[in-house]
Amino acid sequence: MSRILLLEDDPGLRSVLQGVLEDEGFSVQIAARGEEAVLQASDSAFDLIVADIRMEGMDGLDALAHVQKQTPGIGTIVITGYSSEADSVRAVKLGVGDYLRKPFLAEDFLESVHRVLSDVRQKRQHNAREGELSKALVIAVESLARTLKTRDPIEAAELAARICARLGVPAELATAIRLATLVATAQRAGGDELMHGLMGSLPVTVRDLVEEVDGLQEGSRLETQIAAVAIEATALGPVAGLALSRAMESRHPGRFDPRLLQALDAVDAPVEKECTAGRRQALLSLARALEAGGDPRNAALALASPLLTEQPSWEGVQALLSRARLHRQIELADQAAAQAQLLGSTPYAATCVETALLTGNANYARRASELYAQLRFPAQQARARLVAAVLSNQTDEEALTVLLAPENQEVLMRCTPWCLTALRTWRQAGSAPAERALQRLGREVEEQQPPVLRMYSLGTFEVYRGEEMVDEKSWRSQKVRYLFALLASQPGRRFVVEQLVEDFWPENIERGRKNLSQATSILRKCLRPSSFAGEFDYVARQGEFLQFDRQWPYWHDLEELERMMVEASRLESAGQWEPALELLGRILPLLRGTYLEGCYHQWALDYRMSLEQRLIAILRQLGLLALQHQRSQQSQECASAILRFDPCCQDAYSLSMKACLLEGRAEMAVRQYDQARKVLRKELGMEPSIMLEELRQRALINL
Repeated sequence: MSRILLLEDDPGLRSVLQGVLEDEGFSVQIAARGEEAVLQASDSAFDLIVADIRMEGMDGLDALAHVQKQTPGIGTIVITGYSSEADSVRAVKLGVGDYLRKPFLAEDFLESVHRVLSDVRQKRQHNAREGELSKALVIAVESLARTLKTRDPIEAAELAARICARLGVPAELATAIRLATLVATAQRAGGDELMHGLMGSLPVTVRDLVEEVDGLQEGSRLETQIAAVAIEATALGPVAGLALSRAMESRHPGRFDPRLLQALDAVDAPVEKECTAGRRQALLSLARALEAGGDPRNAALALASPLLTEQPSWEGVQALLSRARLHRQIELADQAAAQAQLLGSTPYAATCVETALLTGNANYARRASELYAQLRFPAQQARARLVAAVLSNQTDEEALTVLLAPENQEVLMRCTPWCLTALRTWRQAGSAPAERALQRLGREVEEQQPPVLRMYSLGTFEVYRGEEMVDEKSWRSQKVRYLFALLASQPGRRFVVEQLVEDFWPENIERGRKNLSQATSILRKCLRPSSFAGEFDYVARQGEFLQFDRQWPYWHDLEELERMMVEASRLESAGQWEPALELLGRILPLLRGTYLEGCYHQWALDYRMSLEQRLIAILRQLGLLALQHQRSQQSQECASAILRFDPCCQDAYSLSMKACLLEGRAEMAVRQYDQARKVLRKELGMEPSIMLEELRQRALINL
């Protein structure tokens, strides 16, 4: 649902336009003054602002200018009864999406709204695709650059990125500059042949920058100068008693923009190399694959990475747990729990459960049970209680009964490896819930029925045949793996063979058809469990169509998430706040990462962007609902989850700070503000919103 901010000082017209927009299904907020509109835009994210020009105080165009700074890419429509030539010029400079003169028909108004919103969606999709592809190219080029005998390409690119952040260069252009700096420096370091194969894949903007850097002249554009300065400053190194700007100016008098040289001095300080979330997830995925493939030595090497040396992160916690499993080192599991405690209640509780199973310490499971009780996550609490009971040689029929509920089937399944022996003991002692649980789990190993195919698309794509993971070797290639991910994303949908060939093997259609046929055979083989002798196939071919056959037992985290998001939205709209918040206990544990982490096929990028937008909207609604009903901890967990997907979301920081203030933790609210400021400056080159500033002031007053 698109969100529209309507700025109109005429109460009659404002009421009419609000009604027209709401009848069309839009979410509308109104403002009677420019200052009020700017304040609302600082507190909430909007897709479109409709503004009258003439009004008392701040006029509509000034309000538009402020809102555009707070929300780059927002759609804009100006309405006016009369305007001067100066107003028209200002509107053009602001890039107004449409301009309506009063009086106008409701049909014309709605047509304008739909057209501008369509443009906004297309631009956001384009920017997201370009951003994802640019990030992928940066990682690819960095990987090639690391094979050289010098770190100059990496260091020069990092310096260029810091200069861009200092100068407030837009994120998209900053990525292009960083990429051009990498390529140009690698070429100069003897990697010309390495880079040659990639040049054709680079965006035109980047290729032009590389060529301009090689032939830098006086008066070159700023982005070219940034790349050139970063390359030369890295090669020059520290100069005793002389600032880098002075050194550069003495070598090339008058060539570089003074602002650029000032920025160079400001950022000319060694900074710790960061490991991005995407790279952390890739390292963790590699280690898991090597471990599953029976290569523990190399799995351990993959885990001996920045994951374990930098600031606490969810991927770092998972790496510690994996190393604890590989080396049977209890202290690593304890270390993982200590780090997870700094990440929030949900990650900490999940880590405590894993640590309890690794160490045999039931106290960790009891701590997780307490945390899940505070969060009101009953299924997860029951699982933690069951772990504590098994490790303490006790019985907990109440927890087992909760897990036997149909909606908790997946949680019960994840108990299988460690609870079967205990369940058999409890059954012998006359426990009816244990008998039912064994019957439920037993259905998955009967010869007449294949085990449940469990698929995880949130994060790296993983598939389990019952408890047996489909390893890297079975897939044969990433294309086969992602072909199945596409089919599984929409069970029962008939995908046209020609379209699949075009999506995965566009270079040669005839060869692509053969590749698809071979991929289908590989999928049928690797999805069939070795212990099951019956005839069945999850991938069905019918003429010119291919589909995931949903008649066989399966569970997919993506399908669960989609269903629960719809249900949460329905409950929230119906005012049933308590059941809506209870769904958080089932939504948050699913969020291991972004959809198909590391997959850059166009269909995956489109779905990832759509899913994240919808998920963030739902989590924001539930977070505000929790805050409204004094559930500060649940609100905090919603904010943390949003920031995992969008570290620059000011709504999430606002939610987190409000939850901290509600709990009386003013110092933590200030820390959240500082984190927001740091991220926004680095990623977007902007300052926190007025709302975050106000929350910070409230926190300081409380302190």
